[in-house]
Amino acid sequence: MGLSVYCIGNGSIEIERLLGGRVLKIEMLYVILAVLMLSSCGNYYNEENESLDEQGNNQMVAMDDFTKDFIVSDQQVVKGFYLFKSITEGYTLLFPESAKVEKGSYERDLDVFESVGILDENESTNLSFYYKVNYDNQPRANDIDSNLRILSTYTNFAGEYKEIVLDGITYYYGEHVLDYKGRKLYQYFAYIKPENSAEGVGFVGDVTCYDPDKPCSADSAKNKERILKIMHSLKFTDSKNM
Repeated sequence: MGLSVYCIGNGSIEIERLLGGRVLKIEMLYVILAVLMLSSCGNYYNEENESLDEQGNNQMVAMDDFTKDFIVSDQQVVKGFYLFKSITEGYTLLFPESAKVEKGSYERDLDVFESVGILDENESTNLSFYYKVNYDNQPRANDIDSNLRILSTYTNFAGEYKEIVLDGITYYYGEHVLDYKGRKLYQYFAYIKPENSAEGVGFVGDVTCYDPDKPCSADSAKNKERILKIMHSLKFTDSKNM
């Protein structure tokens, strides 16, 4: 989690009131102390209150009930991310604090198959992220070639996959850019296969402009890093690769 920073509640409350123009008089010394304390608090992110944004608002409040069913705790495990756990209980991964699970596209077959769509849009940055995660815990998950064909069909990918092994998990990785009527979609994807298990996950992360008529930084390395961070955070809970 890193270093713990603790803030005195009253100091935070009073300085917020001051900034909102609702406090007309306050001791100067108290203001100075409160400001110093807030500067050490950063974005109100600490072990006791890890779910607060820059305004001190709990991000879980804005989540719909369907999305909340997948979130392990209202405490963030990494700044800006909650821990997502599949209803199959087959895997976990990092979940962006502003994202939601799409109810309309969700599919599940007991604990052996699940398809999840995760949408993360930000109007202020004009970026739209979308993640598709297909979990399979059946013998067919061991057929790498077949699963790569499925992944290639879904992403319209005609290239070669790069095989990467990290901590006992193999990633058959690919990336490309799709251009549809001038709108570019940057995709990063992999078929993820753990050792000693019949499980497998098809993971696709893509980013594009939220408003196609306005410029955005969809092609930035930062966005790619964000998608790969989520991809590599995936942990299989029922295999030896936990």
